[in-house]
Amino acid sequence: MPDVLRLSDTKQHDPRIDEWLAGFDGDLAVIAREAVRMCRFYAVGGTETMQDGNPVTCIDAAPFAYVSMQKDHVRLGFFQGASLPDPNGLLTGAGKAMRYIRLAPRVGLDATAIADLIQAAYDDMSLRASGTH
Repeated sequence: MPDVLRLSDTKQHDPRIDEWLAGFDGDLAVIAREAVRMCRFYAVGGTETMQDGNPVTCIDAAPFAYVSMQKDHVRLGFFQGASLPDPNGLLTGAGKAMRYIRLAPRVGLDATAIADLIQAAYDDMSLRASGTH
């Protein structure tokens, strides 16, 4: 099994993420705040940090989700997204491992399906980080 990426400087609640969120306004800011809130909610016992200018949520310092602000949408990304079940076809991207959901104003997405992906990403990385995946 390959080594799991571990990030340094993770915290239970990283105030830099709140500062990052405060730097945006409008519809995309609302979406980004909700994406971060959901990652925090589902990452029971998780930590977070800023990596490459974006909020990253971790389990045992192993990143499983990130939020990034784009010009016309917010990305809710998953570090091992290619291995996640995606029955609703929300994930996009062509990388070897990473996938993301494109969240945009006035684009209806199923909140339950998004929550299921966050939970699946958390569960997957929990296993990987513990060495049992």
